[in-house]
Amino acid sequence: MYKVIVVDDERRTRIGITTIIDWKQSGFKIVDTAANGFDALTKYEEHIPDLFIVDIKMPGMNGMELVERLKEKNKHIKIIFLSGFAEFEYAQQAIRFQAAGYLLKPLEEGELMKLLAKVKGELDKERQVSQTIKWKVEEENNRLIATTLKGTITEEAKQFFQYHLDWNRYTLLLIKIANLHEVDTTSVVHELRLICNEEGIVFHCEGNYGLMTNYELTSRRWTELCRKVKNIMDKSGLIFCCAISTSANTIQDIPKSYQEAEYLLEDSFYYEKEFITIDTSSWCERKMDHSHSVGFMKDKLAYATELSDKGSISKTVEEMIILYAKQRVSSTVVKKQISQMLLEITDRLSDMYPGVKCQFKRNQLNSGRLLTILQAKDIIPFATEYLVELARCINQDNQQLIVKKMKHFIENHYHENIRLSMLADLLNYHKGYLGKIFKDNTGEYFNTYVDKLRISKSKILLKQGYKVYEVAVLVGYHNADYFYNKFKKYESVSPSKYRKNHMSIQDRKGETAIN
Repeated sequence: MYKVIVVDDERRTRIGITTIIDWKQSGFKIVDTAANGFDALTKYEEHIPDLFIVDIKMPGMNGMELVERLKEKNKHIKIIFLSGFAEFEYAQQAIRFQAAGYLLKPLEEGELMKLLAKVKGELDKERQVSQTIKWKVEEENNRLIATTLKGTITEEAKQFFQYHLDWNRYTLLLIKIANLHEVDTTSVVHELRLICNEEGIVFHCEGNYGLMTNYELTSRRWTELCRKVKNIMDKSGLIFCCAISTSANTIQDIPKSYQEAEYLLEDSFYYEKEFITIDTSSWCERKMDHSHSVGFMKDKLAYATELSDKGSISKTVEEMIILYAKQRVSSTVVKKQISQMLLEITDRLSDMYPGVKCQFKRNQLNSGRLLTILQAKDIIPFATEYLVELARCINQDNQQLIVKKMKHFIENHYHENIRLSMLADLLNYHKGYLGKIFKDNTGEYFNTYVDKLRISKSKILLKQGYKVYEVAVLVGYHNADYFYNKFKKYESVSPSKYRKNHMSIQDRKGETAIN
């Protein structure tokens, strides 16, 4: 759509022109109107239109004077003159200003549309030529940047940087996009160019797009640039990550910065952020609570899915990612193993719960989406979402599963003041029913089971040298005497005696020294 501003001192004429034809169908859009030349100049700066329709006779600044001022700003702007008089002098002046046409009032619809078609043809041709020239310039600029990035700095490239990119630093942002084939690349590159303005340039090198700027990494402008890049990628539905180099101070240092960004991008799978620098933390640096095999974690995931424990599912997948990172397993192998593991868990639970097979299909695993994941961090929500959906298909009224959930809750909350009524509220069953099925499936009353677990945990702590009163609190007994009686009931010995009998000689010596 080409933009039009109508300038006439008569309000009726302005309204008439805006309504006389379907401007959109003609390829134009009236963006504003002006009542005089001075107003028109202000609105030119606001809209930068392609066409002005100008009345010649206006008070203050006539149409000819206005067009003379407009041509100083933009010699290519199109002009259609309006006049209520068919005077030869006006026609001559219109020719001098290379006006697209000269129309008499009152306007005739056919004459206006004919003239607009002519103007549109000229604008289309000019735009095509402009785009071709711009494309050739951009291609040549990109060639010079790409050869420089790869270490071949020609005299031609030096001149290009001297005249166009004569900066005191060069910072590179290299972008990896997994699904670029799904969108119009031209529009994405265009948007990236818009955010660079005059302080950066977009390039394409060895299959990756990138930005070169003179921003400092710690500056607010750089943070804002990264935010805008993310917005463009998210809006286009692109799966991406970016590597950011340390700044090069000279053209000669640019290849080294590019190599650094390339290396970061190649190793991007195990970094924790979308925008990666040499200081970005990696999954390789994460500590693991326990060192377990992938097989053990798979079993743990199946169990957590069975219990519909989303938090445990997510945490276990995260632990798997840390393990893969520490072993430097490639992204391809990780995705393959994750896919295989999810399908194995599906099969296992389908065998245990027939309803799963009816409601959940193996092909619900979106392998295509998994393959486009660029960073390990995004595998966590992917796998969690799949397993949570799988968990919804399990018959939650199965007695064994209910008891398993109860035991799982007790294991994680034994140190709290847990009661059977809490689980009744949590699982949405009557307290009496839960107590019965728990006894039927475990052979223990609920409170007895909790007591025995607490005593079992307390024995570990006592062996580690904790004081009796400390252990009481840690396992959920906030009264030391009550703990003492419970411990003696189940172990036939007092907790203090048990502690003394099982502490190591070294711990005893240390305790004696303190006392």
